[in-house]
Amino acid sequence: MTTVRSSPVLHLDQLTVDYRVDGEWRLALTNISLSIAPGETYGLVGESGSGKTTLAAAVAGFLPKNSRIRGGHIYVLDHDVTRYSRREWQRLWRHTLAVVFQNPGASLNPALRIQTQLAESFRAAGLTGPDVYASMISLLEQLRLRDPKRVLTSYPHQLSGGMQQRVAIAIALARQPSLLILDEPTTGLDATVAADVLELISELQTQYRTAILFISHDLHAVARTCNRVGVLYAGRLVEEGPVQEIVNHPSHPYTVSLLRCLPRFGMRKTQQQLLSLPGDPIAAWQVLQGCAFASRCYAAAPLCADQSPAAHFVSREHYSVCHFAPHLPPPPVNSRTASTQQPSLPSPSHKTAPLLTLERVRKTYERQGHKTLAVNHVSFSLAAGETIGLIGESGSGKSTLARIIVGLQSPDAGSRLVFDGQPLADRVRQRSASQRQRVQLIFQNPELVLNPRRRIGDILHRAIVKLGSQRGAAAHAAVRSLAQQVQFPLHLLQARPAAISGGLKQRAAIAHGLAGHPQLLVLDEPTSSLDVSTQAAILNLLVDLQQQTSMAYLFISHDLALVHYIADRIIVLFAGSVMECIPADYLFDAPLHPYTAALLTSGLRQNVAIRASEHQALTLTPSPEGCPYVQQCPLAIPGICDQQFPPCQEPQRNHQIFCHAPLEHLPRITRVAESENSITLIFPHANER
Repeated sequence: MTTVRSSPVLHLDQLTVDYRVDGEWRLALTNISLSIAPGETYGLVGESGSGKTTLAAAVAGFLPKNSRIRGGHIYVLDHDVTRYSRREWQRLWRHTLAVVFQNPGASLNPALRIQTQLAESFRAAGLTGPDVYASMISLLEQLRLRDPKRVLTSYPHQLSGGMQQRVAIAIALARQPSLLILDEPTTGLDATVAADVLELISELQTQYRTAILFISHDLHAVARTCNRVGVLYAGRLVEEGPVQEIVNHPSHPYTVSLLRCLPRFGMRKTQQQLLSLPGDPIAAWQVLQGCAFASRCYAAAPLCADQSPAAHFVSREHYSVCHFAPHLPPPPVNSRTASTQQPSLPSPSHKTAPLLTLERVRKTYERQGHKTLAVNHVSFSLAAGETIGLIGESGSGKSTLARIIVGLQSPDAGSRLVFDGQPLADRVRQRSASQRQRVQLIFQNPELVLNPRRRIGDILHRAIVKLGSQRGAAAHAAVRSLAQQVQFPLHLLQARPAAISGGLKQRAAIAHGLAGHPQLLVLDEPTSSLDVSTQAAILNLLVDLQQQTSMAYLFISHDLALVHYIADRIIVLFAGSVMECIPADYLFDAPLHPYTAALLTSGLRQNVAIRASEHQALTLTPSPEGCPYVQQCPLAIPGICDQQFPPCQEPQRNHQIFCHAPLEHLPRITRVAESENSITLIFPHANER
């Protein structure tokens, strides 16, 4: 089905992979054929369990011992590596092939400083002497790591998850590989850094003609990065073609559904539910006849259950394995009816008493005599039934603020937190049992709450008993109910965390956070590791739970379209300081902080047009009292922005912007017609400083 291009860097020919489970071989991938040319990026998308990671492991030589390549071939630079020995793979890893895993902890040695690990890659590429150190600094700067010298002297555990991921990417890029495999490489990165990382990878790819296999559950991220895309389901390629054709004219119901699971920028929770695929993905070995996707397909007919579909070419390079391609009916639209829409929430600063109040919360870290201000006098209130979205790049203080709210870290002296009218003690052990139960956190990394020695069902049962009043049979029933709410397969409640995928771990972690029926749920990147269908189901669940219980959410995410969908207000953090607090409905056609505009242009899934004559940032050295964003700001005023913290301006009710620039000079987002699938960012008077 895939035409082999001249001299591909990677070519898979009818690749079939099995796993041995409980003494029998089970199919994981079947007859996968694809090729990637020099300088080309091939995107591979699909839900958890579709076979993406298995395919990457087979190509990279990392298949586990209980697996085998039953059929087909893997060619790298025209060499058949299907039966390579360990020594042959090591030579390939050293000179030709590099992998960036979703979890940087899988590739970073916790016992070695970053400098030692990164230098090894540069030396493998042939650099020696002082050139190695200079190249390391340059690459880390390109990857937006603010203090590369400190990063080099750090151990992995001393860096944030986003910083660890950028280091892992640097280690892979340093060897200038012919083939680069990126397995969810930007999952833990904020929008601006992710955009910069992908742009850097694209530049290096152009320079060195690197072939890239880009694995992601986000079709829109793939659309911004890749030339071609393959859609994987149940170990089968069900659609493949040029990326713009796939995104704009999908011809398989599975691809259509994946695209509809994602919130479009501008969509709001009060208007429309996200599409969530029914049921669970099935494994390749469970498909006995017919179409693998038939049981979940909105367009399925009796024919689909009985006959396996053939590939239909929609265009010369675009095919779909579907009986009805290329003429598919649209999927159903799940609009929220008037009875299920969320009521308008009053501002917590007015008539309704806030559930949570933060007053001048500050956090300073000290390491080797050097102080770092992580959170700088953050103040806001959150009402019952309200969702505040917290956005900002990695290192802006989002996770630190979340951990302070739930009592896992102590703020500096002078900070004040109040919950439901009562002061919140700094540490969780000093808080009352009621406060501990009513304030819960869902971590970005689910392994922080899942005991590796216990079964998932036991973990949830313990949380229900410890945080609630249910015991005995009621507690066991509650475990099953929680699992069903977050779409966690009931038969895996007996599994331990190591035996399930990252997406399933996150579902279990979300169930753990809901176990005590909290009033305030702090969600730190809760859906970052989930495939888009499960993400849609979780977001719909969170919206429904909030309507039923008036639970309040502090929702932290790098996905701006997602934050805009679920949040009532959005708080923008940079270097620990609040740059803007804006009602989500005001995001269009209202003045924005220049940093908010930068996040939007980096992270939007739509096409973004930037309208201004010139808006390049000045080179300024700020004082500690100056605006933290001054060095990147296109509107910076020398002698003011670099010397004084910006005042608070309020363009309209409940909208605060901390900026020296006049409101009429601030950028605005203008939505173009829906059919154009784009927005315009306007910088008025960008040159008039």
